[in-house]
Amino acid sequence: MKRIFFLAVICLCAVVFLGCATAQRGAMSLAHSRISKGEYERALKELSYAEGYKEPTPDLKAEILYLRAICYEGLGRYDDAIGALKYLIDKFPDSSYAYQAKERLRGIPPQTPTATIVNFGIYEVVESGRKYEHKESTAGYAEEGVKVTLVKKTTDIPLKKGVIFGIEWEAQGLPDIPIKIAMRVKHPQTTKPDGTVSTGFDEMLPFSPKKGRIKKRGDYYGLSEDWEMLPGEWSLSMVYEGKVLCEEVFRVIAP
Repeated sequence: MKRIFFLAVICLCAVVFLGCATAQRGAMSLAHSRISKGEYERALKELSYAEGYKEPTPDLKAEILYLRAICYEGLGRYDDAIGALKYLIDKFPDSSYAYQAKERLRGIPPQTPTATIVNFGIYEVVESGRKYEHKESTAGYAEEGVKVTLVKKTTDIPLKKGVIFGIEWEAQGLPDIPIKIAMRVKHPQTTKPDGTVSTGFDEMLPFSPKKGRIKKRGDYYGLSEDWEMLPGEWSLSMVYEGKVLCEEVFRVIAP
């Protein structure tokens, strides 16, 4: 009777072990699938399940770490991604994933959000856009969908209606989630038609960085209203969470 009992226990343990192994493989398969679809949060849960079903082998631990790093990177959690990759390299140096981890580390963008101005100057319109109300702006409105072309690379801007000046820029080190970056315009003091005094304004612009980056884009300002005819120093900057990512200062010169 005892022998039968012990055999039953052994069989039960074997079934449990095999069941855990199957569940672990299933969780890993789901994690790969989630990652391929960009479902990083759900993939992280599957990786935790895989780790919890039974003690992973060293190779599986390395794979789990590597996949976690991919998820963290996809979520814009770059410090966590770097930490997972470095831990993988340190603890499993002979794993095939260690080499992949070293390669992936080189491609992770800088951790501090930065931006670079790649062009600036005077532009002209090649295709008009749509005007919309923007009470905070100096003109009282803004325009979207405008297509322009660079006419002259300069920081000296003639003071006359119809002149457009601006910057073209790109950014890196940002989270891979929807964010807002402000285009900040500063200019000499003026009084708007409603009596308010203005020295500039912020316009919040939506972005969805990919791999921490925003590809080159342009932001511009056009002189159009009487109260915008202000000689002196103007500046255009891009601001993220209170930090100026890039800025260009222009000198608006009266004829």
